[in-house]
Amino acid sequence: MLELLQKYALRFAWLRKPVFYVLMAMVIVFAATMLFSGSGSEDLLLIPAILLFVWFLLLFSFLNLFAHVPERVREGRLFARLFGSLKRGFYHLFAIVMVGITVAVVVTTYQMVMVWLYMYVF
Repeated sequence: MLELLQKYALRFAWLRKPVFYVLMAMVIVFAATMLFSGSGSEDLLLIPAILLFVWFLLLFSFLNLFAHVPERVREGRLFARLFGSLKRGFYHLFAIVMVGITVAVVVTTYQMVMVWLYMYVF
């Protein structure tokens, strides 16, 4: 599983800089919305900026975290194998946490989009 995640992280490694630029743009949009909006009716871009920031932060984290997965250690000293297995175990834990965070972000995105639609469209 880790090798598959590493393959995808390396395949899309060219996206790191554009994703980082979008992250910074969403921070600027968020700050501008907070500074220059006088009332709740002028906060039209606040929820989309937050959601885009969270999604792109998740993508940026994935691209950086799984780009350097340690190789399996099959031979060598006991401590080298143990240390290698421990590092890979942490990457498995990170993968499980990343799935949990993604599910939470999907649910939060649905809820926030419904609130945004209710506030500004309907």
